[in-house]
Amino acid sequence: MVIVDPSHVAYVKADSNYVHIFFRSQQELYIHFSFADIFSLLNSHAEGHEHFVKIGRSLIVNIRLITKILLQKKQLTLADNTGWTLTLNLPHKTLNRLCQQLEDYYSSDSENTYSEKHTDLSDNES
Repeated sequence: MVIVDPSHVAYVKADSNYVHIFFRSQQELYIHFSFADIFSLLNSHAEGHEHFVKIGRSLIVNIRLITKILLQKKQLTLADNTGWTLTLNLPHKTLNRLCQQLEDYYSSDSENTYSEKHTDLSDNES
């Protein structure tokens, strides 16, 4: 049995019948688990709102860690308040889909305002 604290998960990648779980601690876990089931489990611990977003068929990202999306550079940056940062290179189409999901996420809940939780969601360099 493996116990995972969802708040420590940065992102998850699907690999056939396995998933790679990448943690903010830079550790990773490779386990036999379905992608759909891990997505449901991660969000089942959210208090009233999903904290993980599925991007395409093989990537789940912790929505609370998204700090920057650079469409032109095809980059997604995840970070937390401890100084941990990770940049993922993703297809432009995937990032566009993520932008739409974030818009939907924040427009559906007035308490989750984008400006309070994220620093930059644009193509501008900071």
